Amino acid sequence: MPPLRYRIVEELPEEVQTGAFCDLDDRQIRVRVAVRGDELVVIGTGVDAAVVEALLARLGLSEVGVDLCG
Repeated sequence: MPPLRYRIVEELPEEVQTGAFCDLDDRQIRVRVAVRGDELVVIGTGVDAAVVEALLARLGLSEVGVDLCG
């Protein structure tokens, strides 16, 4: 697996700022895929960030945007 690059994002995309996307129990991961111009954006969220990152890495993503919250 290639190493992941990280970037800090100031806010999550509007389509994932809903309770339906973010309300998860400890074992769930939610993923949303969007096409923006010539870019494919995969948004994942979950309680355990390491598990979400591992899933995204297995999907072949090379860059992860991190929204620091809480």
